[in-house]
Amino acid sequence: MTSSSTLLDLLEERVTRLSEAPLFHFVEDSDDSGPLSYSGLLRRARSLGACLQQLAAPGERAVLLYPPGLEYVTGFFGCMVSGVIAVPAYPPDPMRLERTLPRLRSIILDSQASVVLTTSFIRSMAEPLFESAPDLKQLRWVATDELPSDASGDWHRPTLGAMTWGSSAASSAPSTGASPPRSCRR
Repeated sequence: MTSSSTLLDLLEERVTRLSEAPLFHFVEDSDDSGPLSYSGLLRRARSLGACLQQLAAPGERAVLLYPPGLEYVTGFFGCMVSGVIAVPAYPPDPMRLERTLPRLRSIILDSQASVVLTTSFIRSMAEPLFESAPDLKQLRWVATDELPSDASGDWHRPTLGAMTWGSSAASSAPSTGASPPRSCRR
């Protein structure tokens, strides 16, 4: 039995006992990307969380625009450790943009997302999307596979208890005074 009250608490507790044990393993068409350990997930999530804490206030939304895989898991946990709300969405299909792009725009509009977390490959395809959907250019796009793995030292545990979801505190930008790391900028 554990005394952990949040997923972050549980992950931190498991890291102390199972540090390098595999936590997630993703295999696709015999391409094995290798397992993600408990400590690896916590380290990557905190690095992404530090970036998100520079870009968005707790309670803001970030669209997770990933293909299936471990990068999605990292994006989800990165949102969780930063206090940002994860909004899962599947990347638009370039062959069916007339159908998949409006769906993505609707998800972003409905969720009021301010950040898009994705891979560098999908981020590289975003420029042509901006021609058809200029509103997407206003979002802060982060290619999480390009973030430094050692940025977790800049992370701090969010204080969510004092915040009411949907309050003005949830929609105001953080005022840390520090510039976000270069990989976190638009």
